[in-house]
Amino acid sequence: MNNAISFIKRLNFVRVLTVFFAGIILFVSTACGSPTVQAKGLDNNPRPEVPKEAVTNTYKGGMNDFSDVDPRFDTSAANKKADRLIESAEHNLTARTGNPAEAIKRAANDAPDSAKEAGKNVNQAAGNVADKAADSAKDFAEGTRRGVENIKQNTQDAAKDVAKSADKAKYRAGEAADNTKQGLDKVFNKDMD
Repeated sequence: MNNAISFIKRLNFVRVLTVFFAGIILFVSTACGSPTVQAKGLDNNPRPEVPKEAVTNTYKGGMNDFSDVDPRFDTSAANKKADRLIESAEHNLTARTGNPAEAIKRAANDAPDSAKEAGKNVNQAAGNVADKAADSAKDFAEGTRRGVENIKQNTQDAAKDVAKSADKAKYRAGEAADNTKQGLDKVFNKDMD
């Protein structure tokens, strides 16, 4: 308690008052700063050190306040291709019929002889699909069988490796015990001499 009282006596009232007023002046000058600092944010050029003529990438509000697209990159060819693809897709949609029965009638009228051939081709394709499905099922079964065999072999190999590692660890532990015993014998034998 005496230390606290002596500390307060050592403080000069004038020093405390000076620090207090300096803090108030600093706070007021910061809060009521010059208007040039506040108006700087209203300028259209975010980098005033760079002349407006040198800025080729205009302010867009993207990353780092500029456009994310390189201004040297010409996108007109890509835009034209996209427009052509859109037109082609729209044309295909209008040419397509929503009713399958109507599409079959139109196909029969367009090529009456080829309709019979188309039926044969459809039957052939159905047979090919069934054959491919059966082959795929056989391939899947064979792959599964080989995978199970591989897992079984890997498990056996891992068990053998663990057994070998355990034997090596046991041998090394025995060597370490022998070396420790020999070292202790040497230490105790020197102390006895």
